[in-house]
Amino acid sequence: MKVLVMTSDKYLQRRFTLELTSHEVFFEKERIYEADILIFDKDCCKEPIEESVRSVKVITISRTSDADLLLPLAYGTIEKALSENENVRLRLLEKSKSVSLDNETIKLTSLEFALLNLLCEGKGDFISRKTISEKIWNGASDGLINIYIHYLREKLEKRGEKIILSSRKFGYKIDKKYLKGGSEC
Repeated sequence: MKVLVMTSDKYLQRRFTLELTSHEVFFEKERIYEADILIFDKDCCKEPIEESVRSVKVITISRTSDADLLLPLAYGTIEKALSENENVRLRLLEKSKSVSLDNETIKLTSLEFALLNLLCEGKGDFISRKTISEKIWNGASDGLINIYIHYLREKLEKRGEKIILSSRKFGYKIDKKYLKGGSEC
């Protein structure tokens, strides 16, 4: 895995280099499009993360409580955070209305995105057709739901894996193996 670390703290740079020996670690911001994961030091880097970076998983570090990892870091914390993020196969990219599936970005229409977002909010549980109809289309017909589920399956299931599961009785859900800890898209 390629890890871009954005920090001006020389101690942290050395720490990441030493601890993440099984990953390719680099510090050049220009290489951001090569990165699988971005570790962003909120204390050193005051510039906002660019929109184009949102397809990359971002882990924030800081001495304040509003970061993913709090400094100082205990040994093994970094590797654990990276391994947890490797398990996320399906990630919604809110601002671009797209989805990252196994680190491949797939563009969605606004209705496809809304439907996938609703399914992800179900945390691996079935969402009834009635709920989908009311929340996405304010009471649309079953035919419209079928069409948009078909569109999503065409885009997401190209490799033959079933991501969206269906049940005549219960509705639709996202297979839990695509959700982080069974709960997050």
